[in-house]
Amino acid sequence: MKPMEKLLSLRMIKNLAIRLLAVISLVTALLLASASSYAGTYARTSLKAMALKEMQDQLVEVISKASKSVVTVMGGYNLQESPLYQWYKQFEGTPYEEFFKRFMDQMQQSPAILGSGVIVSVEGSRAYIVTNSHVVLPVIQSNLPLKVKLYDGTLIDDVTIINVMTSVDLALLEVRIPLGKRLYAIPFADSSKIKVGQFVIAIGNPFGLEHTVTLGIVSATGRKINTMNGFTLADMIQTDAALNPGNSGGALVDIEGRLVGINTAIYSPTRAYAGIGFAIPSNIVKQFISASVSGSVKLGSKPRAYLGVVIVELPLSIASRMGLKGGVMVTEVKPGSPAEKGGLLPQDIIVQVDDKPILTAKDLVDYISSKKPGDVIKLRVYRMGRTLTLRIRLGRR
Repeated sequence: MKPMEKLLSLRMIKNLAIRLLAVISLVTALLLASASSYAGTYARTSLKAMALKEMQDQLVEVISKASKSVVTVMGGYNLQESPLYQWYKQFEGTPYEEFFKRFMDQMQQSPAILGSGVIVSVEGSRAYIVTNSHVVLPVIQSNLPLKVKLYDGTLIDDVTIINVMTSVDLALLEVRIPLGKRLYAIPFADSSKIKVGQFVIAIGNPFGLEHTVTLGIVSATGRKINTMNGFTLADMIQTDAALNPGNSGGALVDIEGRLVGINTAIYSPTRAYAGIGFAIPSNIVKQFISASVSGSVKLGSKPRAYLGVVIVELPLSIASRMGLKGGVMVTEVKPGSPAEKGGLLPQDIIVQVDDKPILTAKDLVDYISSKKPGDVIKLRVYRMGRTLTLRIRLGRR
């Protein structure tokens, strides 16, 4: 090879080597940049996952605590009004009667799930539970036993109905705490401060599936809905947290586990979840509790005047047909109570106490709360088409 040709060949090899090194450097730089970008993305994704995991753990803890304050409200099953009982009657007088009778007796003793309830106060050996009036009314009207099942499955049959107020669809129950059991009262949120878009959690027993939890937001506030009893419930909280039959009386809580409202109703053409549910605000619930027990005084803090009846408000449609402006119907008179001693009977309609007209359950509760044990009151009652006046000396609760 000539010297000139040899020199050109070396120059070509050198140029190729330079270009190859440049390509290698570029590829290396691109790979390093890509790796750095991937590492940054992975780091950011990991941080987001950690934040979500922390939020999830906090939510699980809140639900675990709040669930302990939610109970199942149960009642006796009136078989004689069911198709099953009619089927059973065909075996009367046959060799199969005794066999099916045992089965029916067991069914009669098995309480049915009516709805949900929330423990709102624990006072010594007693606890107070709020639920909806429409949850307990069927049991009251059928004179069947009422029971409460706790979070851990403990069944309590020592249940007293303190008050039923259909105008706000609320009822207050009192239970005796079983020996060795600890019950948890739920903390209250200020429902006047609730905001649309705020996360809320519903806890209850839809379709008998006990302690079901659903998550949603506050869809609206200040809603008005009409009840089947002819009353209008105002200032309701609307939520898209899934509510179904059986959720009634259960808790709607915020992400801190505080009671925002009592789940009450759904709007649905099929009576199943359609994205619109309603809850009674916690502030209204607190007012109801105070009115039911002793005005503005804390539960169990002083002796209270005692009449000894279970009452429901008379729906306006029925009151007007009877020629009354309102009133409360006595559904149960407690044995040995001042009401029983004074001659008050179930189905009596109380329309006046002393000089005060009684149009709603709150009217009667507030008036009795203002009296002292031992005071004598005059009850004007409507009984079987005629009006009576009864004098009753109030007892001590």
